[in-house]
Amino acid sequence: MKLWIRNANFTISLSLTLLRCLGFWSPDGLAGNKRLLYNCYSFVFFMFLLGIYILIQVVDMIKIWGDLPLMTGTAFLLFTNFAHATKVINIVIRKNRIQRVIQQANAVLMGVQSEEARRIVKSCDFETSIQLCLYFLLTFVTTVGWATSAEKHQLPLRAWYPYDTSKSPAYELTYIHQVAALLIAAYINVAKDSLVSSLIAQCRCRLRLVGLALASLGQDLKIDYQQTGNLVRLLSMGTYLMNMIFQVFIYCYQGNKLSVESSEIAGSVYFSPWYLGSVKLRRALLIVMVRSRRVAKITAGGFTTLSLASFMAIIKASYSLFTLLQQVKQKK
Repeated sequence: MKLWIRNANFTISLSLTLLRCLGFWSPDGLAGNKRLLYNCYSFVFFMFLLGIYILIQVVDMIKIWGDLPLMTGTAFLLFTNFAHATKVINIVIRKNRIQRVIQQANAVLMGVQSEEARRIVKSCDFETSIQLCLYFLLTFVTTVGWATSAEKHQLPLRAWYPYDTSKSPAYELTYIHQVAALLIAAYINVAKDSLVSSLIAQCRCRLRLVGLALASLGQDLKIDYQQTGNLVRLLSMGTYLMNMIFQVFIYCYQGNKLSVESSEIAGSVYFSPWYLGSVKLRRALLIVMVRSRRVAKITAGGFTTLSLASFMAIIKASYSLFTLLQQVKQKK
């Protein structure tokens, strides 16, 4: 079985390879017993990383219902794991559709010929790689902070267990499970988010290549142009906040850039030597200009557009909710 997945974008290669190793991106051509074994491997890993966490945190939420500070501490982990599980399930279910998108984009980006086109592809790869490194760094600091900030005989993450976790060896085994699952799940989350944001970046890259091709029409012709309290825990919670903000930001940033790149297609057509072409070519370019007036957008669930404006709206709403919770806590 081929482990490393090649792609014109390093971030996509790394993300898909990590997902394959952990059971969430099945190799092509698996059938029969091999397919069954891989599915069993995927299920066991899913339960180890997320399934057990979600169950014990739901029970814990029921047991502490009404205690707002404790509910807040459990809720942000529970909702994080719910979102994580939803994204994993979506990737597994829609694997074939995602793979077709990846293969089509990869064929285009790997087949570029001109120096300028290769520069565009490399700049896209560099940008997504930088985002991946920052995301990995924030995740590493957050997870290590959580793993090392637990008080004596306390677990890093609050949850309910059907046994006494303060006694040996239950405490040590539970601690190891929480830390191992936390680390692996966090990096899977990085891989999933980086995969999606990099695919959006590749769409932008393809739009830039289209714009370059249109602007380069007739470049071989001879034309005379005119001129135009616990420091470690506090640090880990701070980096967790930055991690979550960055997670939302990369989606909104790539979605915003996609809209910008698509809006510039008409300009690329205009600056090409369209006036030297045939009537048929000019008519085709006019159709391209008219159709490109409808800006490409990525939506989240069909109710909001991924853009920097949406990102700022989310930040404002989050801060408003934070101040509300703070006021409620002060009144108690």
